[in-house]
Amino acid sequence: MTDHPNPIVSIGLDVSKKDFHAALIASGQTDPVRLGKRAFERSPAGAEALIEAIDASGATLELAGASLRIVMEATGAYSRQLAEWLLARRPGTNVAVVNPAFIKAYGKSLGARNKTDSADARLIARYGLEREPVWFSPLPETLKRLRALSRERDAVVRQVVETKNRSQETTDAPKEVHKVQRVLLAALEKQRDALEASMLETIRRDDQWRQVFQWLVTIPGVGKITAMVVLAEIGDLRRFDRSRQLSAFAGTNPQIVESGTSVRHSSRLCKMGTPRVRQALFLSAMAAVKKGDNDLARVYRRLVERGKAKMVALCAVMRKQLLVMRALMIHETEYHEGRLCA
Repeated sequence: MTDHPNPIVSIGLDVSKKDFHAALIASGQTDPVRLGKRAFERSPAGAEALIEAIDASGATLELAGASLRIVMEATGAYSRQLAEWLLARRPGTNVAVVNPAFIKAYGKSLGARNKTDSADARLIARYGLEREPVWFSPLPETLKRLRALSRERDAVVRQVVETKNRSQETTDAPKEVHKVQRVLLAALEKQRDALEASMLETIRRDDQWRQVFQWLVTIPGVGKITAMVVLAEIGDLRRFDRSRQLSAFAGTNPQIVESGTSVRHSSRLCKMGTPRVRQALFLSAMAAVKKGDNDLARVYRRLVERGKAKMVALCAVMRKQLLVMRALMIHETEYHEGRLCA
């Protein structure tokens, strides 16, 4: 073990609704070993039991000064809750919640054939040992509440759209059908408005995030909903050391596909990360472009004049809006026209 100047102990977790399996691998080892005789309960008590099992394994004693990593796939609220419980039990531990697509691709690169909970835990442990995942950072309570409200609003908005579409498709239906649709649509719109009001009230009650919110809405095209969605889904944009990391995290960086002399695909968004942020930015970019007399609209027009497709130029505006948000938070200031270049 002394051959590794920076020894690592990686714990891989395969998380489900009720429990999770764990595997451990340390620097210098070739195969992960199962941690615990059976699955751990997905609860604060289960997180406590996992930490005790890690300590009891002797890995941290064998690797003096080893860096402990706990890695799991993103499984919505199940993985986020477990990560928060682990950090509450042992603050400062490196906990990562990884995009499942990365783990899947990593497994294919190893030629993994089995697909079981234990096998997945071992695979994730190896991923944590060999890669440098982004460490999980719990959302502040204000943003956690904002995320819950924002995602429920998204669900209600989808129902509003579905109801409107259905009413347009049933123009020849009996009047009783139209009555039900009108009542349902009115109720959904009322709930949507109530959720948006709660989102704004959540931001306004927190001095820190209210100030950040006020900076963000000064960006051309960025309205209240866009600003709140970005904060709810990404959290503090200042946690990204470089703007490129933020763009990649949100899936707004361009994906280029070229090979040899014959393959030249048009660039497009890589679409990693949550689609909620990209959807909100798409609408805000459209708003900025339509207003016409602002920095972002001028960036859009310059790109189109250079021969870029309109959608490519719009995606560039989306990316610039997101990066400007980060810059405003870093410099603690509102947006001023004339400081943005293409």
